[in-house]
Amino acid sequence: TVMDVVGTDEEGDLQCAPISNEGDGGHPTIILPSAAATKTKPAIGVGSRFLGRLKRDAEGTYTASPIKVIGRSASRVLGIFNEHRRGGGYVEPVGEKGNSGYDIPNGDEGGAANGDLVWIEVKHARG
Repeated sequence: TVMDVVGTDEEGDLQCAPISNEGDGGHPTIILPSAAATKTKPAIGVGSRFLGRLKRDAEGTYTASPIKVIGRSASRVLGIFNEHRRGGGYVEPVGEKGNSGYDIPNGDEGGAANGDLVWIEVKHARG
């Protein structure tokens, strides 16, 4: 599974989330032990994206074992969605000075309506 590291827990282990989740109940609890994260080159940390193998634990959570570091996770921006008449839209970032905003192509609105507060993932220039 390809995962993003989204945070840390009390013990210093990394909390991960799959980049896509087909289920409707949110993402499962995935932990990457800090000892395993430091063995990769480069070391995996919050904001990293990696390919990992999952093993289900007795408590219903998963433990990840890294296979390959892929890079950084997509950057997320909080903003206000504004619809275009021709479809698609525009997101004006909240709290980002100097950023003029982001165009949202027709079909990528994700159900957002005019004036909604939304999270967007900024795609890298290379796709």
